[in-house]
Amino acid sequence: MNEVTLDIRRITLYKHGLAHIERAGTFEGHQLNMTFPTEAMDDVLKSLVIIDDSGGLVHGVDVERAEDRDQRLGEEALQLSPERSLLDLLRDLRGHRVEVHRREGGEISGTVIGIDIEDDDALKRPLLSVLTESGSVVPLLVSSVEDIRLADETQADVRRVLRTWRGQDRSRSATVRLSPGTHQLRVAHLMPAPAWRVSYRLVVEGDAMLLQGWGLFDNTFDEDLTDVTVTLVAGMPVSFRYRLYEGHIPARPEMADESRTMASAVEFAAMAEPVGAFAMADTPMLAARMKMTPFTGGAVRSMSMTNMETATAPAALGEDRGALFAYVVPEPVSAGRGRSVLVPLVSQRVEGRRELLYKSCSAMNGNPPSPIASLRLTNSTGLTLERGPVTVLEHGGYGGEAIVTFSPPGASFVVPYAVELGVRVAEERQHRTVVQSLRVQDRYLVLTEDIIATTTYRITSSLPNNVVVTIEQPQQPGWSLLDTAKPRETGGGAARWDVTATSYSEVTLVITEVQQQARGENVRGLDGEQLRAFLADRRIDQALHDGLGAILQLYGRLDDIDRQRSNNADARSDLHERQAQARANLGALGTTGDEGSLRQRYVQIISESEDRLATLQSSDDSLAAEYATIESDINTNLDALNSPRPAD
Repeated sequence: MNEVTLDIRRITLYKHGLAHIERAGTFEGHQLNMTFPTEAMDDVLKSLVIIDDSGGLVHGVDVERAEDRDQRLGEEALQLSPERSLLDLLRDLRGHRVEVHRREGGEISGTVIGIDIEDDDALKRPLLSVLTESGSVVPLLVSSVEDIRLADETQADVRRVLRTWRGQDRSRSATVRLSPGTHQLRVAHLMPAPAWRVSYRLVVEGDAMLLQGWGLFDNTFDEDLTDVTVTLVAGMPVSFRYRLYEGHIPARPEMADESRTMASAVEFAAMAEPVGAFAMADTPMLAARMKMTPFTGGAVRSMSMTNMETATAPAALGEDRGALFAYVVPEPVSAGRGRSVLVPLVSQRVEGRRELLYKSCSAMNGNPPSPIASLRLTNSTGLTLERGPVTVLEHGGYGGEAIVTFSPPGASFVVPYAVELGVRVAEERQHRTVVQSLRVQDRYLVLTEDIIATTTYRITSSLPNNVVVTIEQPQQPGWSLLDTAKPRETGGGAARWDVTATSYSEVTLVITEVQQQARGENVRGLDGEQLRAFLADRRIDQALHDGLGAILQLYGRLDDIDRQRSNNADARSDLHERQAQARANLGALGTTGDEGSLRQRYVQIISESEDRLATLQSSDDSLAAEYATIESDINTNLDALNSPRPAD
């Protein structure tokens, strides 16, 4: 079998931790041995492609069996512990042929019988016994041995154990069986790899802006990369781990023959659980303070936009691949093992404008109560820009940094890179409720209300020049503007207003929003105090107040009836208890003498109880009739109030 390494020719790296590797080379023979990292075997087996451009055939691939280190070591004939490896080796050499060279001279050849160890001095007193060709048994102190020569097959066993111990089990071999002859092979497969990253530099000179992007990836392969074509893919392909390499034997029930022997004598015991594209507005945003001054001086000029454009190698070529986007690096890449590489992806001037952007509730979220100096850019590069950090260079030096969001061609994105401390923004929020209409429906007083939220932005500038501040406020579903100027633009769940902040002064922007909602108050749950409050707040008119008041009086009478019924029930229970006691006593009394007199008293008690029970029943009947009448009156009155009533 030939050990041949096919050189890596192309690498395609993805953001989700995979790389597609393509190798190529010439091979002579019919069995090609390749090695792969153990952790890559699942991905290799699900993606391996082998092509012979010379017309040969691929008959199959034999893959080394998956085993962990402990399992492989446990299957070895030599069991070497970390603490007693020499003694373990001598012990396991029993039956192996060796050549022993002693320190004082002389050589003994034979077969190892074993080793005897005195535990009190294990390193100095062990005796190695060797059976020579003449049949003699020679005991040797290990301390007197210079070296021991092992047979070839024994050497192979020791080396295999040592390779496993030092971690060479991190790779697995695969043998490609080919038709005989010379082959021009191409081999491609997936394997885990660190996600590639991207970082940007944004150079700003006046109104001109240059965007440069660099891709960063790591060579984590077991070899150097030389003149390799590199492609970096943006997007999110579906990917997963699938267990292919490590075999799995499903568990099955274990059955056994019945035992026909008696374990003992028989005995018987007794039973006891996505950001849309931004339409560029024409509103002028530049004020004197925000304009860039021309570059002057040699040191500054060295970082100019022109110099940066000309000093960078050609940027990557963009390829639209449906849901994915690829950056093909035009120049071959070389990188040593364990090194990281930066490659140019984009270097192009882009359209944009300056803004002082203030987001609502910035101070509440822990940010300074000041607008952020921002650059609103349009991705006019023709490339998809992956998410990554951007360093802003202005005035020939560092201006700040931000994050470029994932942006397809033509999309807009904002680079907020510095806090403008010369402008302060204070927010005031107020909420009030205005009743628009109310009605009675299904025994509920239904109020239709406008919830009005007012946000006041007080913008104070200590700058010597006028500046334009863009106030960005979230758009809440179901809310609309009320008596407020139309925003300059909307998009991305936010609305934006431009406010000119004059130097050394304060300006105010008031944004009022309204949302209509309906809520119900159970009429029976109201009381006179609430009705008076509704009337005082002009939530209901006098007629509705009087009508509801009359209904509440009827509900109050129903409550009285319920209390009377409860009292009647308690009295009835007491009477039944007295009757039961009297009847029990009657059974024990005679009909003459004192017992006869006492008997007459109990009969009188029972008779009076019956009369009282009859009175209670009559009261309940009367209360029930009154209850039904009052409920009918309540329904009639509620029906009369059911028509909608506008609020005053």
